[in-house]
Amino acid sequence: MPTTLPRARVLLLFVAASVYANSLGNGFTFDDNWLIVENPVVTEGRVADASTAPYWRGARVGTGNYRPIMLSSFGLEWAAFDGSAFEFHVVSVLVHALVCLLVLALLTRFVSIPAAFLGALLFAVHPVHVEAVANVVGRAEL
Repeated sequence: MPTTLPRARVLLLFVAASVYANSLGNGFTFDDNWLIVENPVVTEGRVADASTAPYWRGARVGTGNYRPIMLSSFGLEWAAFDGSAFEFHVVSVLVHALVCLLVLALLTRFVSIPAAFLGALLFAVHPVHVEAVANVVGRAEL
């Protein structure tokens, strides 16, 4: 059990990333195809259109989710990674690990470092996060 914050951070990052390392080989699945692969806002680099486009393609304006930051980030990733699903999944795993660090930072304000580490560790490995990390589109929940 780490008793210093730097050690707790390193161990937490390692665990949070390791738990979802098996998702790196996933392709685009289910909603990933609809919202990323078949979305011209993402695939054609129309990042400026993300601020006016509904998150769900084909939804009438004002009836769907509005997530311009997610659509923009998907568009930038598509351009940077040439549409490779592997890198999208790497980003999702890294975002999950960073969120776990934020949980650790929050918990250290209220409890000891070992207790905060255990809480953040539980958060990192809890199965409720599988859909948010293993499917690219789930990143909006992170």
